[in-house]
Formats: sequence, C-alpha cells, structure tokens
Amino acid sequence: MRAVVVGAGGNVGSHLIPHLARMGRFETVALIDPDRYEEKNLRSQEIVPDEIGRPKVLVQAGRLRRIAPDLRVEAHQTFVERVAPGALLADVILSCPDSRAARQHVNEWARRLGVPWIDAGIEADRLLVRVDAYGTGPDDPCLECGWDERHYASLEQRYACDPDDPRAPATNAPSGLGALAAALMAVECEKLIEGRNEEVLFGRELLLDLLHHRQYVTATRRNPDCRLMDHAAWPLTLLDGSSRRRTLRDLLAGGPPERRVSIPGRDFARLLRCGGCGHEEHGLFLTLPGRESVRDCPRCAGSLVAAGFDRTPEIAASAIPREWAETPLDRLGVRPGDLIRLTGETEKPTTWVVGELR
Repeated sequence: MRAVVVGAGGNVGSHLIPHLARMGRFETVALIDPDRYEEKNLRSQEIVPDEIGRPKVLVQAGRLRRIAPDLRVEAHQTFVERVAPGALLADVILSCPDSRAARQHVNEWARRLGVPWIDAGIEADRLLVRVDAYGTGPDDPCLECGWDERHYASLEQRYACDPDDPRAPATNAPSGLGALAAALMAVECEKLIEGRNEEVLFGRELLLDLLHHRQYVTATRRNPDCRLMDHAAWPLTLLDGSSRRRTLRDLLAGGPPERRVSIPGRDFARLLRCGGCGHEEHGLFLTLPGRESVRDCPRCAGSLVAAGFDRTPEIAASAIPREWAETPLDRLGVRPGDLIRLTGETEKPTTWVVGELR
C-alpha cells in the first residue's frame, strides 16, 4: 500500500509520521513539504535541535526509516502544486498543509485520481482540532462542496491549517494540538486501510473544542453547484518504463483527427520571451506548474517566460508540429507522474499516467 502525506513536516504532519511507520501497512510513503526546520519549530513540531536548518521531508524520511527500515520513502521538497499529479496516486492521501490553495489542489487531484483523503488542522487561539475525510464516489461531497466566495477570495493566503477562518494566526501552535490532530488522522487512516469504510468520517467533519470540552460532528452533502463540477475519477492507463521511447504520435495513433491533447496541471506555450534582453523563441513548449520561467535565456542571465496569452491548457492533435509529435516524451519535458489526456467529441477521454522514464 502507498500513502502520501502533504505538509509532512508541520505541526500536524511531524506528529503523524511515527504513527504511519508503526502501522506496518504501507510499503511506500511519499512526503511532500517545501520548508526547512527553523528554531521556532522546536516548540510546535516533532523535531530535535540538531534537525534545525534541514529540509522537513528529509528529517521525517529519516524518522520513518528508523522506525520501519524496510519502508520505501519518497521525499518531495516542494509545494504540492508543483509535484506531478501521479505522485499523489495512492491508497490514501493525508493532508495537513498550511494553505487553502494546497488543500484545493489536493481535493481536485484526489477526485481525478480516485484517491480517498483525510485532512486535518488546528486553530491555536481557540484550541480547535479538526479532521475531515473525503470519499471517491461521484455523489460524495468534496472539499469545495462546502465553500463559498469567501473561501475562494482567500485562496492565496496561508493559515495555521484551519481552512474556514481567514483570521487564523501563523503556524506556531502548541505541540499537543498537532499531536492530537495527527492521532485522530492515524485512527481514520487505519479504519480506511482496513476496509471499515462505514466507520470512516467520509463526508463529515469532527471538530474538538478543547477550550470548552465539546465535540461536534457535522455532515456535508454533495453540492450540485460545486465549482469542481465533475466528481468522477478519470480511468488511468499506465505508461511503463518504456515511456522514454514513446511519443505523442504513438499515443494518438488510430484516434479521430479532432482529438485534443492536454497535460493537466501544465500549459503548452507557443512563444517564450526574455524580460531582460527581449530574446524570443517560437515553437511548442511545456510550462512547469507554479513557475514563471520555462528555461534559461541563451543570450543573458534572464529567464524565458510564457505570457498568459501565449499559453493554452490543450492543443489540437492536428496542430502539433511533426517534430514535437515524433520526439520522445522525456525530451519534451514530460515528467514521471505527469498525465497525458486525450479528448475528442466522438470518444471517451483517455488519460495516461507516465511511469518512470528510464
């Protein structure tokens, strides 16, 4: 089994890691977190002084291996929005990041990939601990089913893991709150991997108000007006290790001419421009999620950037240049874990997930 932990090194995530290692159920655990430990984290997170300054994912990867030496650990020191979607393919995603945008990203890809996920957070000032779980059925509510305009307006802000309170303070919560949230996540995770789905918090939220010693369980229904309109998972076809030799022409062979190609989470660009010297390159390029720069400028120390009007999320198969169509996927910049999606008016969409390019 495989688990993915988003926000693996924070107030909740760092306390969750030992629980996952001791479950003895997972063969692989993938850790995603962009940050390094700072001295202020000693108060709130499961670390020791010698670990200050180190990447959080590497510290927690070491902790996993010390407890479970046979466990395979993947460490991604980056924002979850920047990893290839296939990196989130798992039996369960455990989410405890510090931004609403990261949660929205997890929500969308968990839906697309058909992966159940458990989310947790705390609010230090009010001593609140929250845990939610989301199933994979098309009629199951998702995170955004309960959102309104206020949530979307504050997507770019980072919080202390409470997605419903825009006044939440920066992360520096008591260690005990994070440990409690992590323990509750671990219990829900064990129920899920044991197949006790009726007992998992799917479509519900557990909120502990420790200041007033109260517990609340609330339910969310599938919202027909949810902005994530399609809740169905995409059927996936794996491109295995031979992907290095595959080309877009191979994938498009035998299909209707009106097919369109997309690599979800990335854009195609037809023009790159350097803001420093003005150098331009025309062609077809793949952007990287969360990054303006596509490549370095060959004429100066600047970066080649694709402007918004030069980008498109999909391209007609008939418009793909021959050179591009016949170039192996890895040389086009396709990463392991990227998805390649083919859509057309006369057939069902096909989605490939790229394996290791070796």
